[in-house]
This record gives sequence, C-alpha cells and structure tokens, in this order.
Amino acid sequence: MCKRLQLESGYGGGPSGEGPDGSDLPMYEKDGKPSELADIDIFVSTVDPLKEPPLITANTVLSILAVDYPVNKVSCYVSDDGAAMLTFEALSETSVFAKKWVPFCKKFNIEPRAPMDDEGCVLPRLIYVSREKRPGFNHHKKAGAMNALVRVSAVISNAPYILNVDCDHYINNSKALREAMCFMMDPISGKKKFVMYSFLRDSDGIDHMTDIQNRMSINMKGLDGIQGPIYVGTGCVFRRQALYGDLRLRRYQVVPRQNLRRNLDNPRICCFTLQENGGHGQGVSFAFVWVKLCMSLAVAMKIKLEWGKEVGWIYGSVTEDILTGFKMHCHGWRSVYCIPRRPAFKGSAPINLSDRGSHPSFTLGPFGSVEIFLSKHCPIWYGYGGGLKWLERFSLHKFSRLSLDIHSIDRTALLPAICLLTGKFIIPEISSYASIVFMALFISIAATGVLEMQWGHVGIDDWWRNEQFWVIGGVSSHFFALLQGLLKVFVVL
Repeated sequence: MCKRLQLESGYGGGPSGEGPDGSDLPMYEKDGKPSELADIDIFVSTVDPLKEPPLITANTVLSILAVDYPVNKVSCYVSDDGAAMLTFEALSETSVFAKKWVPFCKKFNIEPRAPMDDEGCVLPRLIYVSREKRPGFNHHKKAGAMNALVRVSAVISNAPYILNVDCDHYINNSKALREAMCFMMDPISGKKKFVMYSFLRDSDGIDHMTDIQNRMSINMKGLDGIQGPIYVGTGCVFRRQALYGDLRLRRYQVVPRQNLRRNLDNPRICCFTLQENGGHGQGVSFAFVWVKLCMSLAVAMKIKLEWGKEVGWIYGSVTEDILTGFKMHCHGWRSVYCIPRRPAFKGSAPINLSDRGSHPSFTLGPFGSVEIFLSKHCPIWYGYGGGLKWLERFSLHKFSRLSLDIHSIDRTALLPAICLLTGKFIIPEISSYASIVFMALFISIAATGVLEMQWGHVGIDDWWRNEQFWVIGGVSSHFFALLQGLLKVFVVL
C-alpha cells in the first residue's frame, strides 16, 4: 500500500512557521520512472505597462520558467488586458533569454531564479493571452481576465491545479510548487478537502514586512485553524475543479447537457475539466482546440453563462479574490496556509507615503469591502446550508466591514473638537464600577494584542507602524473609499 507523503511539519501557523520543503516526494517521483506529479497552470495578470513595467513582469515570468518542477507539467499563461505591444515584445525577449537563464539556475542552484539553453533542454510552456474587448461590455477587470485564462488553459493544457500570481510577485523559492503538491496531492486528505494553498508573501523594499503583510499574517494563521485562510489575490494554488462551482458536487453523476452548456458553454471542454488528473483525453484535434480557443476569448461567449456568478472568479466587487475564496469555502472546501523557511514569493512594496496611500490595499480593499457588505454575498446572510463553518463565517465578516472601522477613528477625532466648539462635555460622568469595567475591557484588549504579536512574531516597531497607517488610512483613503463604495451601491456610479 502506498504510504502518505512525509511532511517535515504541520501546515501554517506553527511557532517557527516551517512547512514541507518539497524536495522529496518519493511517492510521485520514483527512480527510472516518469514523474507522476500533477500538472500546474500558472496565471500572471498585467494591464498597464506604465504602472506595471514589463521588466517586472519579465522577472516574474523568468522565475516561473525556472521553477524546480517537471517542465512538461508547467504552463505559464500571461494575461495582458492592455494589449500592449511593449509587454508582448518584452515577453518575447524573455522567452529567448530564458533558454540561457533557466539551465544556469538549475546547474548552480541559484535562488531566487527571477532575473538558453545550449544543450537543448526543454522549458515550460509560455502562452501570451490578450482577450477581446468591445465597447458597451463590462469586462470585469482582473476577474474577467482570470476567467479568460481559465477557459484558455482548459483548452490548451487543462492542468488540475492553478497557481495565480500578480505580475510584480516573483517566485523566490523554486520548490514552492512541490511544497504545494505535498498537501494538494495528499492521498488521504488532500483530494477531499484542500482547494487552495496560500503562501506567506514577502516584499523587496524599505520594509521587510509591510503593515498589510504583518496584519494579514496573523489573520491567516488564525483562519488556518478553522477552515483555512482567505484568497488574497496572488500566491495561491487552486484545484481547478473547485473553480467550476457546484459542478464538482456532481462529478460522479450524469450531468444534463444543457446544464453543462449553461455553465461552461461547451460540454466537451467541461468533461475534460472534470477529469481527476486534467488533460484532454484522446481524439482531440488541433482544429477543435483552435476553434474553442478563439471562442474562449470572445466577449459574446460569456453572455447568459455562469462565468463570474457560480463559475470561475466571481464578479461583483473589485476585491474579486475575497469573493472567489468565500464561494469556495461555502462549497465545503478547505484552504491551507504555509510559511516555508524560504519565502515562496516576493513582490514590490511601496517606498514612500504617497505610494503607500495609493496602494490597492489602501484603496481597493475598503472599496471592495463596502461592495461585499451591501451585496448578496455578504457573509452575514449568504451561504447557509453549505459547507461554511460558523467561526469561518464570523471571521470572514471582518473583511466585509473593513471600511466601516474608520468610524471609531472619526469619532475619536471629532468628539473633542465638538466639545471645544460647543463648550459642553457630551460624555456623562461615570461611576467607579463603570470605570473598573472599562479599564478591565481596555486591559484585556491590550493583552490580546500583545499575545497576537508574540504568536505572530511581530515586533514593536512593526506594530507601531501598523497603528500609524491604520490611522492614516482611516482618515484618508479608507474614508473616500467608503464614500465611493456607497455611491456605487446606492447611486450606481
């Protein structure tokens, strides 16, 4: 009988935070036999070459092509929503340079591998994708681009696992994919429970760990003990079947042809995606693949289908990652958080206050939380009767009311000013008993914060920086994001 994968330590949240190193997978890699590791499709998204320089995207693509994984089982899909010729030419030059860079990295064990092969070594597939756009159609930004990559990859490679990274997050640990497969391909629990494998992200810049990363790291460790962390938009490995919504629940049943067409447009492609190990089976011609590839990128293909509603990345919010992960948890799947010894991914961090204030985590996050809180996907009333645990629902509700936390800052700033202008003390005098209750509550909150800092390995300097930017964001970008979100929901901005 096959033995389970030998993992060096548990997943996520431990005192040292180590995960499996992925270097030894004897169950799927036996001497003298082809590797039995699963195929992986890697999605990279970019839009504007001015805001996201092609050099950064090329750096990310190089790190993917040089990953320590069987080359015939890795496919890299780059979505260029801006259809920029500069990005296309940069990727063309990147593919040429990779023929020299990748063998050099593997020969001398270079880490990280994000900067030809004279011996003819094979490289992973690199596919450039730019979807069709028409005036008058809502293209749903990144969520629409990700769904286009899901459809295209289902036609070309149809790997059972998908890794999504932003163009500015390169692979810092070449064994990251192997570490993910330690959990996703676990013969006992992996195939039944795990849908998403999330890595801790690190940053290159002035701050080794930004305020967002420190806070998210603690939250992720806590969620890992319930049903798993949320999807944070990058650095996550998915199970492809989970992206097809309720179809995974009917894998072993006869699914009506009209239901398949309603969800995925083509029953034959749907049958491929429901295969346990991916692939296309036998009898698929090049002409068929080419026709379906063109249809997958067509705008009209998405009309009256379930893409963005129950299938793929979910539409309805600029924080499509939160919605997508929430839907997966509602279907009963579990996610895993891992902190390997060497950070799996690294990205660029803001280096000054103006860049930090305009960073998506400061603007899109609060804006998207308003959209989710006032939509049908709010964790308060959505997903009952499914597989979402109560503690997970309560924890996810925190992310849907992110922008509402600014009211505490506004009250603290406005009440003293009102007292000075009116000459009245609007807070009544309190008794000694009430003072004791208040002090006990204050001390318990402070003690909880200290314990979280110790558990999450967050220093005093990092904590103080978190508090500073929480106040700065609450009276600036968070406040205006809240107003913009309310206008969009109630006035259809």
